[in-house]
Formats: sequence, C-alpha cells, structure tokens
Amino acid sequence: MKSTISTPALRQLLSACLMLASAAACARTVPTVGPDDIARLEDAVAAAPADLPAMTQLGVAYYRGDRPKDAQAILERVVGQTGASGVAFLYLGLAHEAQDNWTLARESYTRYLELGRSDALKEEIRARLVLVLRNEMRQQARLALEREAELTAQPATPRTIAVFPLRLVSEKPELEPLQVALADMIITDLQLSGALRLLERVRVQSLLDEMALTEAGYAEPATGARAGRLLGAEHVVQGVLATTGENAVRMDVSVLAAAEQRAAGELGNESPLEALFDLEKELVFGVLNVLGIELTAAEREAISENRAANLLAFLTYGNGLQAMDRGDYAEAVRLFQQAVQLDPSLGAARERQGEAAQLQRAGEVTPQQIAQTGLTELP
Repeated sequence: MKSTISTPALRQLLSACLMLASAAACARTVPTVGPDDIARLEDAVAAAPADLPAMTQLGVAYYRGDRPKDAQAILERVVGQTGASGVAFLYLGLAHEAQDNWTLARESYTRYLELGRSDALKEEIRARLVLVLRNEMRQQARLALEREAELTAQPATPRTIAVFPLRLVSEKPELEPLQVALADMIITDLQLSGALRLLERVRVQSLLDEMALTEAGYAEPATGARAGRLLGAEHVVQGVLATTGENAVRMDVSVLAAAEQRAAGELGNESPLEALFDLEKELVFGVLNVLGIELTAAEREAISENRAANLLAFLTYGNGLQAMDRGDYAEAVRLFQQAVQLDPSLGAARERQGEAAQLQRAGEVTPQQIAQTGLTELP
C-alpha cells in the first residue's frame, strides 16, 4: 500500500531534520580546548600577540589545566582590549574564584552577564554571583580584622547603620529565631526611610562570626563600637529581647555612635508577645528620631505595614535565615517556603526563598561544569 505525506507534514519533517543536522554540526564544531593545547596556543599567541581568540583559548587551556594564575594573566590582557568576548570574562571569573579572589570574580562574572551569549549559562552565573557575594563578605570580614588598626582610624561613612542580631534572654528556646528575624525587619524598616545606608545583615553577621562572638556579645557596647568601626558604620543598633512573663516580651535597643563609643540614644518597652510587631515599630520610630530622620507620611505608613501576619510564620522565617547563615541552603528553601505558606503576604520570605534556591543551585554546579559549558562560546 502506498503511503502519502501531506505538504505541511513534509515541511515539519524537513524542518526537524534540518534542526537535528544543525545541532549535530554545532556539536562537532564546539572547541575542545584543554591542557593538551597549551603548547600549541602559546606558540600561536607568540606569533600573533594581538590575536584575541587565540589568547582567550590559551586562557581557557590554562584554567582547565589547573593553572588559574596563568589563566588570569592572559585573560586580563584580553579583557583590557576592545573586542573582548564575554567568554573571556567568564573564564577570568573562574580563574579568580579558583584563587579566592571573590571581589574580582564578582566583577568578571558581572561583565559576562553583559556580554555572554548563552542564556542558560547566564542563569547559572546569576546564581553563582549570590554565592560569590557571600564569600566576598566573609573574606572582607577576615581582612577587616587583619587591618583593624588601620580601619579604626578612618572616619565612618555618614548615615551608615549596622544592625546587630538581638540577644535573646528567655527560657523559651522556640523564640531564638527572633534574634535574626527582628534584626532583619529593623534593617528593612530603617531602609524604608530613604535617608540611611543600611549594611547587609549577612555582612554584619560575617564580621560577628569572624570575631567569634557569643550571643552575649551582641548587646555589649564595646563590641558594638569595635564592630561598627571595622564596618565603617557611623551608628550601630544593638539590643536585647527578653521574655518577662508567660506571654510578654521586653525589647531594649541602644543606638551607639561607633567612633565616639557612646550611646546616642536608649529605647525600650514591653508588650504582649502577640503585639511584638507593634513594639518593634515603636522602637524603629524611636531609633529614627534619635538619628534625626524626619519621615514622610508614606514612609511612616510603609514601615508600619512591614510585618508578618502571624508569629509562627515569622519564627519560621528566622529559622530560614539561620539555615542560610550556616550554609544549609536546601533547608533554608524549605523553611522559607513554609513561611510563605503560613503567611503569603510575607514578601521577605518569598524573596529569601529565591535567594536560597540560587545558593543551593550554585552549590550543586561546580566551576568545572561551568568551564565545560563555557566552551560553546569560545571564538
């Protein structure tokens, strides 16, 4: 029996065949630059020192041959010239990351996002940048302690504020996540004023971790002044959250002028636990008043509305922040997702869930896998 194929079906079949053939051709032409090509590429670059594609491939070969310093040296020559491809910035970022040069890795990856061609690879680099930034903050904290004498002599950046985790004094361990969750909310509220520069919670926590502080140190003025000067903060907000009964809490907050090592203002009050967010707003408005910040009606309303619908969701959010701090990103994703389910209006939990998912993804994809994928963009 003779079969027939309609014209539209034939066109679809031909189109599919062409796509498969094209994909196969592309697969065959992807460069396989590796350590075995180093000698050949070195000769090519020596013969044509301005050949950017050859220099780029040599940088890739050095990186894949576990020679990140050599890769950095040649790729820095490439990106310093007009016409450098995005892939040169990609491998330069990988070379910097291999040497724990986190700031330079971040800058190189950011340039790749501007110039790179692969959308899929860009997604991987966006996720990796979140991890790189956290590593950069930890590295800066270590360097700050090494340069303490130098940094403490420098003037603080005006209107820069560092908020410490609160110290919890309670026999209710289930409230422990409030230490970081309330600090995170205070940071957001103060930033809503639009008049202050708030340091990232992760940056502050990284320094406190490097200082090997116990929770008791979170509320000590001497610790606050020292950390504030290391961070370049003009003021430090630190305090204590204490349970004062079966269902009551007290919050005491100090606004510390870091350079002068003195309290610019002391604030405190107590409330039923279910009114915790009202208490937090009252103290935030007090901090802003101490700092001489005048709010518009819109700013005051935005601060007042930044709260969770229920305490359980907020505690779960705090647990998620702590999971992120200890590097358990899969658990952080789960906790933030749970917080969103408990309170769909808790936008901070939804935002952190996305951040934790990127960190988890970045931890699952190795630099070597990225380097392999990046070969598709080689000139």
